[in-house]
Amino acid sequence: MEMQLSTSEIENLRKLQRNLAGSSDYARVTCILMLGMGNSPSFVASCLGIDVSTVYRYRSAYLHGGADELLENRHKGYWGLLDSRQLSALRKELREHIYTDAKSVAEWIKSTFGVEYTPQGL
Repeated sequence: MEMQLSTSEIENLRKLQRNLAGSSDYARVTCILMLGMGNSPSFVASCLGIDVSTVYRYRSAYLHGGADELLENRHKGYWGLLDSRQLSALRKELREHIYTDAKSVAEWIKSTFGVEYTPQGL
């Protein structure tokens, strides 16, 4: 799979790469640069420690929407089962009482709000 990058694309990706050093997006930009240099997807995956299908996903995102789409964060955080009032009460409880394990916190949440969490879920 050959991927051609213009000189300006390479320059822009290099700037991004420098700015993203140490972040999780660094591998995404580096992946596109490596593909643009003629490296195979399996080689890129091996060098970056990612799956080959991830290389193809990054390539597709870049070809479809450029760097903006490549770096778009599609992962939405999970707020859990408690509403904001319950979360506030939980924060107050944790400030006022010491719990030594998540199981005890899960039991307090269940007895107080009727909402079940596993210790792993907390």
